[in-house]
Amino acid sequence: MIRWQPLKEFEDWQERMRQDVEELENRMNRWFGRAVREREAIMPAVDVSEDEKNLHFEIHLPGIDKDNIRVTIEDDTLSVKAERKREKKEEGKTYLRTESSYGVFFRSFRIPAGYDMSKIQANFKNGILQLDLPKTPEAKPKTVEVKVA
Repeated sequence: MIRWQPLKEFEDWQERMRQDVEELENRMNRWFGRAVREREAIMPAVDVSEDEKNLHFEIHLPGIDKDNIRVTIEDDTLSVKAERKREKKEEGKTYLRTESSYGVFFRSFRIPAGYDMSKIQANFKNGILQLDLPKTPEAKPKTVEVKVA
């Protein structure tokens, strides 16, 4: 005769569920991990910052020649288009894994009022495109002293 232990059965069931969830999580991470890498490849990383004089963009475009980058401004939208061209594969070389992405990359940003789009400055160095948009004089912070009665 075997004694019934409901708590032990519950613990066993709980462990099987934990293992199943862990396996599902691993599968999802593998699948979504690839999707995230593909999306990042299509959408280059961008850092946007601001100081009292300018709005700064740092757009990461590693492996792209500066002649293949186009920056345009239309109305209140700043657009950056770039292309990474695929190098010709060498004869006799077998690729075991290729994670680099090639093709056209595009990002656009709506610029709020208060920036002089006609005075944008661009610099491309070490795979990073730096764009600086100066603030208009009206947009620069002003200090107003308020007297307390």
